[in-house]
Amino acid sequence: MPITELAILSLSHPHTTLTPNLKETFLQATAAQAAWSSYPVYLFSESGPDPGDGQGASTVYLVSGWDSVDAHYEWIKSEENQRWMKELGQWLGEVQLRHLDFAFEKEGLDVACVVVEERVEAEEKAEGAGWSAVGKDLEDLESGYHQLTAYPDANALAALEEPAEGETRVVLKRIWSSDSNGDKGTV
Repeated sequence: MPITELAILSLSHPHTTLTPNLKETFLQATAAQAAWSSYPVYLFSESGPDPGDGQGASTVYLVSGWDSVDAHYEWIKSEENQRWMKELGQWLGEVQLRHLDFAFEKEGLDVACVVVEERVEAEEKAEGAGWSAVGKDLEDLESGYHQLTAYPDANALAALEEPAEGETRVVLKRIWSSDSNGDKGTV
């Protein structure tokens, strides 16, 4: 069953998304993952590629797809991934991984930002969204629903209503892309 990977990668202090060589290493590692899985890999942070404060973000969010949870674990155990994790390990702190029970689009997503919500119940696709899916973490079915909504334009976020009580929302902006559209675009 195709699934969506959401990885939350905390950078160890004092590292941020502005740390020298971090961007290049992430791009090489995610290109290797995309080649292995045949799914695009998107990288996000809460502040986008340039937060404007000279500080950089301390967390990178990775969103991608896999043919199955087992296929992802094959990649995790692979020699190639272990080599990239060792390289990235100099900058990484805590890593959280979720395998969400909905398929990820393989092609043609125009993504400037993603809204990640932990919800009590499922909700319909939001207006202005290019792609939206909701499901559960296959390895923590008690965690409620996780909804990912991708927007081609960050201006669409202005219409978002506040999350309901007990629900959380993280708005992520696209960073670091190896595609021809720079830091935003179709992968």
